[in-house]
Amino acid sequence: IDIERRAHIRRHHSATHLLHSALRQVLGGHVTQKGSLVAPDRLRFDFSHFEPVTQAQLKEVEDLVNGWVLENAETHIEHTDFDSAKQKGAMALFGEKYGNEVRVVTMGPHSTELCGGTHVHHTGDVGYFRITSEGPLAAGVRRLEAVCGQVAVEQARLERDRLRALSQMLAVSPDSLEARVQSLMGELKGAQKQLGHFHAKHATAKAGEAAKLARDIHGVKVITERLDDLQDTKALHAYADKLRDQLGSGVVVLGSATGENKCTILVALTKDLVGRFHAGKMVGELAQIVGGKGGGRPDFAQAGGTDVGRLDEALVAVERLV
Repeated sequence: IDIERRAHIRRHHSATHLLHSALRQVLGGHVTQKGSLVAPDRLRFDFSHFEPVTQAQLKEVEDLVNGWVLENAETHIEHTDFDSAKQKGAMALFGEKYGNEVRVVTMGPHSTELCGGTHVHHTGDVGYFRITSEGPLAAGVRRLEAVCGQVAVEQARLERDRLRALSQMLAVSPDSLEARVQSLMGELKGAQKQLGHFHAKHATAKAGEAAKLARDIHGVKVITERLDDLQDTKALHAYADKLRDQLGSGVVVLGSATGENKCTILVALTKDLVGRFHAGKMVGELAQIVGGKGGGRPDFAQAGGTDVGRLDEALVAVERLV
């Protein structure tokens, strides 16, 4: 037997029993075990519950388990018959089959369960207990993960070191870190707002210059432009709207390579051309060239493709379509 590994398993197994009891005390008696994993470095516990567990409830569960650990109650193991064990309040797992003789594991006044596994001699042997995650698993079933003992200590130490590193990066004490981050987020939001205004002005100016270069195809003004530097869909839409405004009457087709194997084509028509042309049908034909598909409204449509190398070919095809 690997004694050190077995000791870690023993701690996490006993912590699972205490956790089960704490969950029932905080969330209600309807909580029952639906599955579990006990490993040297963590525990996983699936339990019945019909709604998300709040952070306040998780904190209460964590505090209960750590409080019971500090009590350092002795673990008692007894072999008895099933009915006697039930009379003593021992919890049995639903769906498990038990023989006439069962093993009852009791840790202080807080946990009494039927169990055949290895456990600590005193609850204090569990060490520091902390919950690492909690979330939904299936309808009416939640999953919680936790660590204890030296694993929990090492995890806490790692988080402390990260906190110190962040504090040094921002030149503040750990106590002031949250306020500093909030301040930086406010500054960033303001800078992004100013940048948005700048981009809007730049796009308007650029649209005005592009409108002057519109081609006349059988009496229809047409603008085709490739904008690989404009990969944000909202920004591409906004620029197309500005081009339409500058044209007054015409067809706008924009293309953008948004990744190594991904591109976007957008077609926008002024209202007076709707009926004569259909943006959704036009973009559908152009998308076939770049190995994609798409569609949309008669005046505004978008498509995606995977053959970025043929994006220029698709933009050249606009004149044929018109």
